[in-house]
Amino acid sequence: MSNYTNMPCEEMNIAIQIAQYLPALSWNIPKAQHLTWFLFWNPVPGARLVYQDKVIEAVPETAFLLPPCTVISAFSDRPFAHLYAHFTVGAPFDRVLCRPYCLPASAAKAFFAARKHEAPEWRRQLHWRILIAEYLLELPAEAFALPEKQAMDPRIMQALKFYQKHAMQATDNAALAKRAGMSLTNFYRLFQQELGMSPWRYRNNLRLNYARDLLLRSNAPRIEEIARQCGYADRYQFSKAFKLCFGLTPVEFLQASKSE
Repeated sequence: MSNYTNMPCEEMNIAIQIAQYLPALSWNIPKAQHLTWFLFWNPVPGARLVYQDKVIEAVPETAFLLPPCTVISAFSDRPFAHLYAHFTVGAPFDRVLCRPYCLPASAAKAFFAARKHEAPEWRRQLHWRILIAEYLLELPAEAFALPEKQAMDPRIMQALKFYQKHAMQATDNAALAKRAGMSLTNFYRLFQQELGMSPWRYRNNLRLNYARDLLLRSNAPRIEEIARQCGYADRYQFSKAFKLCFGLTPVEFLQASKSE
């Protein structure tokens, strides 16, 4: 029986956090993990992913779709061009198993050739949603967990909701584990098993995603102020964490966004 059968389709709106083309990017990112979906295609070679010790070359014939919290490492030997989007989408895509999906690049190539990423903003947003939808439709049935199975342990799901609501605050993990009816040791173990990262790293990634949104929304963002808002001691600590997560420093990210 197909994994699509009887899947709930409650909310399939595609919300784009960022979508752009970067003409030159370098990667040296061990164990990267984004909290959103990640779609990308590189029109020239030069980058590679490592997933569970398997090396995957980012060649122009392949587009990549990564569900939220997929743990990968990303490296490059030289700068490469990068067309990418970070986005969220609801059921049934909350049941997609976490791993990289290597898909045909034809839709991304057509999108790039028509230079739809350079269209006026409202058209650009629509073009990106169409492209993302095309790749979501490319996911095979076996990419989805069976409908009768829980996508994640409900205790960890509850913890994620708490972290998302209080990402900028100090969080007592021992108290959160107690609320979930678990010892702190078991809470950490199960969190790591479900998310592939510690609670601290998950919360740190939430802060960095929030910082990226602040950089994009601000007309004249001050790096020091954004670092402070997101709980970092100084600009240096913030820039280092930002580059480990996104492959660019906040300044480089801003420059790339303005050149879009």
